[in-house]
Amino acid sequence: MEENNSDSAKKVEQTKEAMKQDAIGLLASIKRFFRELLDFREDTDRDATIQAIKNDIPFKGATAWILVCSIFVASIGLNANSTAVVIGAMLISPLMGPILGIGLSVSINDIDTLRKSLINFGVMIFLSVLTAFLFFWLFPLSEESSELLARTKPDIRDVLIAFFGGLALIIARTKRGTIASVIFGVAIATALMPPLCTVGYGLSVALEDDFSKGMKFALGALYLFTINTIFIALATFLVVKVLKFPMLKYVNSAKRRRTGRIATFLAIIVMIPALWTFVKVLSESRFERDARNFINKELSALPHADYIIKNASYKYSDDDKLISSIELNTFGLDEIPESTIALLNDRLKKYDALKNVNLIFNQNRNKNLDNLKYMEQIRYRDSIDMLSQSQKIAFLEGKLKSLAKLEAQQIPFDKLTKEVKINYENVSRLSYSTVITSNFSKIDTLSVFTVKWNEGSVKEADILKQQNKLERWLKQRFDLDSLIIKREK
Repeated sequence: MEENNSDSAKKVEQTKEAMKQDAIGLLASIKRFFRELLDFREDTDRDATIQAIKNDIPFKGATAWILVCSIFVASIGLNANSTAVVIGAMLISPLMGPILGIGLSVSINDIDTLRKSLINFGVMIFLSVLTAFLFFWLFPLSEESSELLARTKPDIRDVLIAFFGGLALIIARTKRGTIASVIFGVAIATALMPPLCTVGYGLSVALEDDFSKGMKFALGALYLFTINTIFIALATFLVVKVLKFPMLKYVNSAKRRRTGRIATFLAIIVMIPALWTFVKVLSESRFERDARNFINKELSALPHADYIIKNASYKYSDDDKLISSIELNTFGLDEIPESTIALLNDRLKKYDALKNVNLIFNQNRNKNLDNLKYMEQIRYRDSIDMLSQSQKIAFLEGKLKSLAKLEAQQIPFDKLTKEVKINYENVSRLSYSTVITSNFSKIDTLSVFTVKWNEGSVKEADILKQQNKLERWLKQRFDLDSLIIKREK
């Protein structure tokens, strides 16, 4: 019996050990599978990659003419608002070469290549902007196209596109045998040419038309181009470091150390604005996301919610002196009470990106509103919230009846005072008001007259007689069922 138990225990242990070995083998197989799937180091030709990138850096002869042609094509595409033409300009642009050269030279400590890359890149930018400026100066746009406006305000998507596009490009470059389709795809995705064309357009607008508007276009597009450049170079730097490309060695050890420090310093200089840009654009993207969610969710319970949501706007500011804001317009509508405003401000704080945002209400009680803007908003509201013709007529007829009834109850006070002065010489002052009273079963409207008599020149009995006569005359004169005459002391 004891031997059987011992044999069973051994079999259980053997089974457990076999399962453990199978599990270890399975994990090893999975690890090997993913390593073979994702590891591209074995398929890297370091020397050929370095030489290919260096060959694309020089900017002269054919490369210069290709750049000018691509700028013209991109400018025409932006002018005609043609996405297909803009894509064609991206494919023939040679701007990517110096950017890869910058990332490569910093990572392998090659100062000569870095200097050539920066010089050629600067010349390319200058020539591109100059060509685009001349084009838009000679062929001005009648209005801003959507293709142009899309290149004036970068967001978090542009940062991610530039970084991952740069990763795809440098990985394709390091592979044995160039993957042309990847290079073309990255050229389209990262869009280096259109922002430079937009810079040229902005400068032409600033020179010929509106300086502040043109500079806003130019700086916004230049900012987008800078983002693309920095993150493509950063991706190149990181991939080259991961692949452990050989560092350039110098005979002079002092020069090698000095060059290494310069390269490290330049890498840090490139990475700092890249990280700052990423954080800044990410913050703006989070603000816009939360602002849209707040407007669509929290305002849906308000009266005329559709109109208020459609007219809501928001503005992001990263300046300490300016506060980001969400602006709500209720032009021509009932005012939103203070209790509701306080509740919306409390709900605003539940959104992480909106805790310090200023919630602005443009309501009818604001005396500083632009009248033209007010009327435009009224017309817009009416156009999206229009009543049918029959409803409008019925509504206006009801209002007209109410106004007619109200007008019939009014007493022409100016004419009345002249008649009283002629017929009642002892009256020194006359006042009139309408009083609404209720006994909780019905509501009555009473006409109340207050009369001040010249008491020093007339007897009390005559005053009472004259007041009774005045009461009868007023009832007859204005067809009043009842009225009240008070005597002012």
